[in-house]
Amino acid sequence: GTKGILHGAYTFIMQDKEGQIEESYSVSAGLDYPAVGPQHAYLHDIGRAEYVAATDEEALNAFQLLARKEGIIPALESSHALAHALNMADEAEEETIIVVNLSGRGDKDLAHVINILGDDL
Repeated sequence: GTKGILHGAYTFIMQDKEGQIEESYSVSAGLDYPAVGPQHAYLHDIGRAEYVAATDEEALNAFQLLARKEGIIPALESSHALAHALNMADEAEEETIIVVNLSGRGDKDLAHVINILGDDL
């Protein structure tokens, strides 16, 4: 995103060159918003936080992997973080420890995931 004002907050937002808000989409309802909180913009600006993206496909794959391997149904928001951790693990040295905080519950997302993946689940 680029810096702008949304709902009274100066932050990074998805906007076109005229400043009109662009439509956002994510398989995860909690990530389907065209901006980040101003505290995240600040942490990014001072170099205290790095923000990355994971595709919906990567998140759904991570969702299924954790459910199958560990019996944990992660929230779709956390599945995006898990997908990025899996990508990091591909590049990391063997002894590297990667920690992912799973927030929320995936059972609330299960019907949505079944609707998307159907027989591929």
